[in-house]
Amino acid sequence: MAKPTVRFAAAQINLSLDRHQSSLMSLVPSWSERIADNDRALLQELSYGVARWSFRLDAIIARLMPKPLRNKDRDVHALLRVGIYQLAYLSIPQHAVINTTVAVTAELKKKWARGFVNALLRRYQREQTQIDAEVDAQAGAQAKHAFPGWLTERLQEDWPEHADAILHASNLHPPMVLRVNAQRETREAYRLKLADQSITATASTVVDSALTLSSPCRVQLLPDFEAGHVSVQDTAAQLAAHLLSPQPSERLLDACAAPGGKTGHLAELQSAATITALDNHLKRSVRITENVDRLGLHKQVTTVIGDAMSPKSWWDGVPFDAVLLDAPCTGTGVLRRHPDIKLLRQPEDVDNLVQIQQRMLRTLWPLVKPGGRLLYATCSLLKCENEQQMQAFLTDTPDAQVTAFPTSVRQTAWGHEREYGTQILVGEHGMDGFFYCLLTRDAGGHA
Repeated sequence: MAKPTVRFAAAQINLSLDRHQSSLMSLVPSWSERIADNDRALLQELSYGVARWSFRLDAIIARLMPKPLRNKDRDVHALLRVGIYQLAYLSIPQHAVINTTVAVTAELKKKWARGFVNALLRRYQREQTQIDAEVDAQAGAQAKHAFPGWLTERLQEDWPEHADAILHASNLHPPMVLRVNAQRETREAYRLKLADQSITATASTVVDSALTLSSPCRVQLLPDFEAGHVSVQDTAAQLAAHLLSPQPSERLLDACAAPGGKTGHLAELQSAATITALDNHLKRSVRITENVDRLGLHKQVTTVIGDAMSPKSWWDGVPFDAVLLDAPCTGTGVLRRHPDIKLLRQPEDVDNLVQIQQRMLRTLWPLVKPGGRLLYATCSLLKCENEQQMQAFLTDTPDAQVTAFPTSVRQTAWGHEREYGTQILVGEHGMDGFFYCLLTRDAGGHA
């Protein structure tokens, strides 16, 4: 049996996203196994690119045809998105784009669509400049920025002076950032190793563990990756371990630990600390163990399967010196890495996530020992999940107070200091959008 073509696979992935059936992180690997090996990079580009620009692509399609396709022909609509994305954003020869995209109608078993798809793509090829200008002028912010309208409004309300920059930065390709394992070697030593392999990297001025590659590459090309000398992690995410600042002999809890990036970083920073890595899904817990094992830090970390909101099922009753709560959130600060969030996230999800965050904070706070600390983190830009969440928690929690970050991570100015916590907006210092607030429990509190 012939393998699916890469454009058929990309259209099917986009159709699944439209139907909220799955995410790019699961769909792309699944389809990659079914297509030709030399098409996998293109599938990645098409899948993520079409998701990133779907709202704009839909505005273009709406100008190309008088009425929308029937619901049963949403697969043809997804194919049109794939075709127009290539014409608008990629450097593939346009005749090749049109021919290969039109050919997918046979894989869809919709021969009637062949002429239809061909005509629309050729019209866009001829009139692209005019149609793009019309979309920019008339289709509104949703199409111009390729963002759902509800999210655009929330960002404009929360960050009126920064909204346009946020929308723009969220549509850019993210950098590939490495975290050097301080237990194995220095950052500068690893940078020189990369240079020996003709891989150029720049040291971060925000955290002393981060290197940003000038061009992304496969992890298999990174020196000593399998030996645990380096991990892939955005600079903003690397801040978490530095801000929690683990000390010798401390008991730490990473409360939403999968896939284990921040857990591993905590262990790298403090080899004498012991860490409980908690997650409530078996498969994700396996990922934690695999990542920690690769770093050679398994003796420090205990992986536990359990619900952060039901500690009686997994907690031994001994308070933790420090807790990292990287809470479930809308992910609005990492849209450049996960553009499918634009299609999958719905307005009602925000309130549901805020409630989950509230429950986690209230449940985990008693697990912090008097004098201990909790670092609240999200990869969100929405104030209701971040500074407003902290304000509400502090109002209801007399023994909690906001604590200044360690001076070691304030050598370079980063983020926007708020009354409750610090917000990093996407793209600033090349980082993803993150929020951090460090809380200390009064020493007179009770465990």
